[in-house]
Amino acid sequence: MVLLVYSIYLSALTYERCKIWKDSITLWSDVILKYPDLYLGYSNRGIAKADVGGYKGAILDYNKAIELKDDFDAAYFNRGTAKMYFKDFKGAVIDFDKVISLNPPRVCEAYNNRGVAKSELNEYEAAIADFAKAVELDSLYANAYCNGGNALYFLGKYQESALDFKKALQIEPENALIYYKRGNTLYLSKDYRNAMKDINKAIAINPDYFEAFMLRGNIRTDINDLKNAIADFTKAIEIMPNSVEAYFNRGNTLLKLQEFGKAIADFTKVINYSPPRVAEAYYTRGIAEIYSGKLKEACMDFSIALQDGYAPAQKIIEKYCMASSLRSE
Repeated sequence: MVLLVYSIYLSALTYERCKIWKDSITLWSDVILKYPDLYLGYSNRGIAKADVGGYKGAILDYNKAIELKDDFDAAYFNRGTAKMYFKDFKGAVIDFDKVISLNPPRVCEAYNNRGVAKSELNEYEAAIADFAKAVELDSLYANAYCNGGNALYFLGKYQESALDFKKALQIEPENALIYYKRGNTLYLSKDYRNAMKDINKAIAINPDYFEAFMLRGNIRTDINDLKNAIADFTKAIEIMPNSVEAYFNRGNTLLKLQEFGKAIADFTKVINYSPPRVAEAYYTRGIAEIYSGKLKEACMDFSIALQDGYAPAQKIIEKYCMASSLRSE
């Protein structure tokens, strides 16, 4: 099921509406003004509002459409979809339940969306059942296979997850996102060779795929292909210059390669962005500073990390930064 715009009522009104067709919302507002009991007018205006991100107003219009026609499956479906943008996943489930009870031709999409809402509620087993029903009704429904793979992934069932992504790829063999998702699942299964194949394919399809370069960098780090890992993180930074994660990962990899000056520069970049992991960035910059012979700067960073709640800093302070240690330098 999609956000359908019903055009059946437009043909008889085309000439007059051309005068006021500034946008879809204006058009349907005019229709509603002239035909206030036309449920399709409210539904279509809701769709127009949703198309430009006006989900709150869209829900109000869907409410009115349902008030006028309480078995209008498309309005329930679209309202449920809009509710998910507000993280009202329980409300979305109720709307998709109603669509399923009405059993429209593309009810498989209501099962799929209900599964997505249940996944967001961490009800993964129930979500998997919905995705399975969706593909039972439409065996070529790649999105439902992909969503099933996601739910299995969150349950830690990586092999089963990879099988669902495989089925999705059989339907959409040039979908970079699905290759990425399967690659990530294979990576967590420590199947690095096949994970690399999938990520390479995702990048071949989408050469600016930030997440794919990040994942390939992580894979290469784990298999000790450090120089190529740095190349991947560098490419990720080119794509998304303000990515704290990319600087952090490249800094850690540079640390392993003993390129301490460059590592310090990357951790400084992370610290300047003040991310949630800023304490860890101070700690790792301190490690690089120790190896660079900058003990005073390192101890300052370890102290900040500890003050910010990064417990591992305590032991390294005791080892390197107590007064006796500093006097002996």
